[in-house]
Amino acid sequence: MKTLSRLAWLGLTLGTCLAVSAPTIGNISRGNIGAAANVYLDHYSDRNDAYQLNVSGSYFFWDHISLGLTTDTHNGSNNSTVSMLGPNARYFFWEEGRLAAAIHGSALLGLTDATVRAGLSAGMTLDVFLVPAVALGPYLNFTHYFGRNYPDYNQLAIGAQFGIFL
Repeated sequence: MKTLSRLAWLGLTLGTCLAVSAPTIGNISRGNIGAAANVYLDHYSDRNDAYQLNVSGSYFFWDHISLGLTTDTHNGSNNSTVSMLGPNARYFFWEEGRLAAAIHGSALLGLTDATVRAGLSAGMTLDVFLVPAVALGPYLNFTHYFGRNYPDYNQLAIGAQFGIFL
C-alpha cells in the first residue's frame, strides 16, 4: 500500500517539475478523444483495505467538454470484486501553461456475485500536461454507492490519474 502511494507521489512530483517550461496545454478541444486511468487505495472502517481502478474514454464534442464511458473496478483484500460501467462527462474549467483543472461526473451500474449495484460519482482533477497528449496529476473523487441487498455508503478517494488526449 505504501509503495503504490509513494509511486503516485513520485509521478506527481516529476510531472510538476516537467511542467515548468511549457507554453501550451493538451488536446482538450473539439474533435479530440481522451482516455484516463485513475488508481487509488481505499480503507473502510468496516472492511478490509481495497484498491480501485477507473478507466474512461471520451470524445470532446465541444472545446473543453467531453462525454464518454467509464469502467469502475473495486478489488478488496477479502477477495470481493465489483465491476461497473456507465456514462461520464468531463469539463476543463481552468488552464494555465501546462496545467488544466477539470470536474467530472458519472453514473455507474454493475453486478456483484449477489446483487445489482449502482453509483453516482463526481470529482476533480488537476492535470499536468507533460506533452500536449499526455497528462498526469492528482485525482479527488466522491461516490455514493447503492443497490438492492447492498448497504448504501459514500466514498471519498484521493489518487493519481494518467491521461492521454489525442
